Amino acid sequence: MKAFPGRPYTLEQVLVCTYCEIAVNGWTSSKTAEAASAGRFGILISTKEKVRLLLQTDLENGKVARKDLMTEAKTLGLDLFGDSVKKEVQTIIEWAKNLTNNAPLPGTRAAAAVSDYEAVVSLMARSGIVEVNKLGFAVSIISSYRNHADRQNNSKYVGTVYSEITADVTIKKITASKGSGSWWLIFTTDNDGNVIKWFATKSPEFKVGDTINITGRVLQRELGDQ
Repeated sequence: MKAFPGRPYTLEQVLVCTYCEIAVNGWTSSKTAEAASAGRFGILISTKEKVRLLLQTDLENGKVARKDLMTEAKTLGLDLFGDSVKKEVQTIIEWAKNLTNNAPLPGTRAAAAVSDYEAVVSLMARSGIVEVNKLGFAVSIISSYRNHADRQNNSKYVGTVYSEITADVTIKKITASKGSGSWWLIFTTDNDGNVIKWFATKSPEFKVGDTINITGRVLQRELGDQ
């Protein structure tokens, strides 16, 4: 089905695009994208905005974005938009449906024990429809699901905001700036599997797969992208 401005999407449609975008380019929250702009690192586009473009299959920009994503995926050996992705997305939707145990309506007394985010996402999963103004909630579901899975495996936040940390990390992905300024967004995992990202203003001397020791200050911690 084609998506039109102002009209709702199906949740499966949104999550398939989100899954594929994250597989190729990693997860970039709106907060991270805003921080890059505020710090004059250049232009960094959030995953939500990239998915919004991918959904616009009736527009030329949307077609180009999807073609570019598929081309990059092919170089990485990834099979996107296929049955295996749709199967994983269905698993994530089932998880979202059960977030709040019968999904009480936001604002009711029954909803007091759960967050507004959980209630909105669970109701969205049950309806299967994503209104345009709720796209951010829908795009965040995969990240929230994976964070939940990480916590089940005893993964945790590293440090507290503004504290200094030192860790041995493995480089998972390096994203260069597109636009004014020169910077690199580097995705890593520590020995416990926790994800650590940072901005660099100098070209990295390491490559994906390398293990290095880093010291830095925690500027923010992320869960989903509302």
